[in-house]
Amino acid sequence: GGRFLDVTAERARAEFPGKPTGAESIFIFRMPASVGAWNMGGPRAEMLGADACYETLRALADRFRLTEAATIGNVEAARWVPSIRAHAERLLKESKRDEALATLRQAIQLMPMDFDSHLLLARTTPNQTEARASARAVLDNAEDETLIAGASALLAIAPDSTALPALGNGPLAREWAGLQVILVPLPPYDLRLLRDTAAIFEKMTDIPVRLAAYPGTWSWGSPERMPQQRTIEQYLARMIGPAANFAGWDRQRFIKTLTDSTAGKDALTRFTTATFIDGLATQDGQFDAAPALRRFLAAATPLGPADKRALYIGVTAANIYAGDVNYLFSAWEDFGSVRGSLLSYAMMQAKNAGDEWQSRKRLSERLAKEMVPAALKSLGIPRPADPSDPHSFSNGVQRLNEKSLVLSPPTRDALSGFR
Repeated sequence: GGRFLDVTAERARAEFPGKPTGAESIFIFRMPASVGAWNMGGPRAEMLGADACYETLRALADRFRLTEAATIGNVEAARWVPSIRAHAERLLKESKRDEALATLRQAIQLMPMDFDSHLLLARTTPNQTEARASARAVLDNAEDETLIAGASALLAIAPDSTALPALGNGPLAREWAGLQVILVPLPPYDLRLLRDTAAIFEKMTDIPVRLAAYPGTWSWGSPERMPQQRTIEQYLARMIGPAANFAGWDRQRFIKTLTDSTAGKDALTRFTTATFIDGLATQDGQFDAAPALRRFLAAATPLGPADKRALYIGVTAANIYAGDVNYLFSAWEDFGSVRGSLLSYAMMQAKNAGDEWQSRKRLSERLAKEMVPAALKSLGIPRPADPSDPHSFSNGVQRLNEKSLVLSPPTRDALSGFR
């Protein structure tokens, strides 16, 4: 008869309303070497306020995690860095700056990839050398745009506003002859990331990359699919059975059906489903790759070089799909005078790939690897048998990680015939 109000890997909160003695709350906190549980009920509990008590206990738990983390090995202690950072944030609110800075330094030492701690330290410390070092760590390694913007502001570095040469049919287009990749960013994108990726790709393949601006304004329009739609359909299909048909369903119908599916289920199922539904509102939808790719190639057809060795790739952080697949890295099409690909790095990002920490270096390498098949498809070079070759097939991020940054001899030999 109760319900969960909060569940994470480190804590849980449940309540049981309607008890004879008043509402009852249970708070559970996982620690590095223990578990703490509190039971609060009766009229006095209602007077004190369960919300206030829960926040107080969360603060105490984070402080205790910091203390316990100092007594265990670094590997185990590192997983508690978010709690250690949360404790530092509370110390700052209490104007205990020196103690907060010491706590943040401990968090960064345990987990140098915790860029939220880096940025908070950079904004707080009076030591400018320390502030710049942490801000630079964020700028060079984080993927999240908000973190990057914060670090750039502290370092007084303006966003890359260098104008890219536009695709055109004038003298510039005639200069773009021979084997090359013409990489066209389509919003949203991180231009600095794409420059890093282009450099890695060139080193792998010895194919020059030219960044060019899309002619006109690119707009994706409305997403054709809601976020995680295929996952949701698979879940609902198991309940509905063989008669399941989701053609014509809109977002609200999916959400209502998901909510209705929890009727009579246990409290944890109800909570996790409601949390999942709430999270859909903050996630981007998916775009059908086929019409977007045709639109991109149609714009490039009258503007680019006529050389068939000009390999067009539109690259974006938007999430793309085709048919029944959950997502795509790239899609390719022969548009007559122009052949090219649409390449997305949405699912390569840490937030979507399930990585614990962000890494711009890892993201640029992933994207460079998938640029290889996106480019070589236009040359008709077959996929290699060597699974470490970046031109080999990958059906997900795990497979992508297994690929190297080195072309196998058959791929390199085939590529040499186009130079």
